[in-house]
Amino acid sequence: KQHLLNKLTPATFYGFRLAAENSIGRSEFSDTIQFSTLGTIPPEPDPPMLCEKGVKYLALSWT
Repeated sequence: KQHLLNKLTPATFYGFRLAAENSIGRSEFSDTIQFSTLGTIPPEPDPPMLCEKGVKYLALSWT
């Protein structure tokens, strides 16, 4: 089985432990598994600006 985690905070470390449960009871917890989320997504760049144009080329810039 798998489970998707939503709404995690960017640039944050998390730790998880798992235990199985059935009609007989629950297992011991697993060792902790650690991971981190990526940092925040940078803002979208401004639209490109045309600096130069020729018959076979364009020169663009953006920030």
